[in-house]
Amino acid sequence: MDTTGNPELALTVVEEYGCEGVGASEAHQLQLLLLPLCEAEAIRTGKPLDNFVFTASNFVQDLHNVLSPSWYKQRYHGNWFEDIGEPHVTPWLWRHRDPKASFQRGLNSNEYIRLDPQELVRVSDQYLNIPWLRHEYLDWVLVDAMMVNEVTEFGEEMKRQLWVNFSFFSIWAIESYKKHQGDLDKMLKDQALAKLQAWLTKAAIFIGIPLAIGFYVAKNPDTQISHHLAIGLLWYAGFFALSRIWWLLRYIAMRFKMRGQERNAKVKVLQLLEKMWSACSLMKGGAISARELRGALERAADAGTVWPIPIAPLVDRVIEQDGAVWTPLRRLSRQEIKGKTAHDW
Repeated sequence: MDTTGNPELALTVVEEYGCEGVGASEAHQLQLLLLPLCEAEAIRTGKPLDNFVFTASNFVQDLHNVLSPSWYKQRYHGNWFEDIGEPHVTPWLWRHRDPKASFQRGLNSNEYIRLDPQELVRVSDQYLNIPWLRHEYLDWVLVDAMMVNEVTEFGEEMKRQLWVNFSFFSIWAIESYKKHQGDLDKMLKDQALAKLQAWLTKAAIFIGIPLAIGFYVAKNPDTQISHHLAIGLLWYAGFFALSRIWWLLRYIAMRFKMRGQERNAKVKVLQLLEKMWSACSLMKGGAISARELRGALERAADAGTVWPIPIAPLVDRVIEQDGAVWTPLRRLSRQEIKGKTAHDW
């Protein structure tokens, strides 16, 4: 069916290849947004329009499936961030998340998402390989999804590794992340209790027991057992003093070796996360400076962030084609799309 130059008939083709299921409402609107691109490519190549509509619709369906974990849980539990309590809510294809809030509140936060990073890269590569399908809204969805997903997962992994103390004495902290689903405030309370437990245990072992022995020897100075205990205490005191001197020497050596460097792993991770959060925050506005975004991405990369590979070519293409200001959230109504042809774009 060649629908080139006939927007009404082209809309019928979009209906035929439309998305199904939860999230399809916005996906269908996106298909309508892509319709002029399909028509322009059909005119350029002289091929039937429905071929390109089919390609665009398949891509949108694929993207819809990849992004569905970001809203599936909220949709079926009825706790949309903006629309809690509403019986019928128009589902999102994608909305920007705040990974800094997610880091603080954990897995139960409405800001938390977990997408398959390999699938995001795959669908982004597929999109880059269809240059005529390029749309600023698709650019934004893919770049934002990859950035937020990367930063969120990095933050959760760091909480599992650095904000949980796995020492022998910190038994309460071992299951803290799992028990509190990554809620940082609750985890820190558990860690404080675990540290108190560790200090009390160490005090009982290294101070309480020697004091008890010393008290017994003082009360019974003339017995054979007191004589042996007193010798044991002297050995213990000598060993304890040597171990503290050895610890002090190692600490001084470490400080000298790491002079001018940040020694606290948590502080270093937070400094890196701040750069990543700063880059992500640039994606939430209606008008985005693509050059400023690229600078923020590079600063985070210089600090150690490994961004998904497709982000760079997507942002570079935005800079090349859209210039200084990127306005991906500008949306057209169905009626506006109906009235446009490829020559209007």
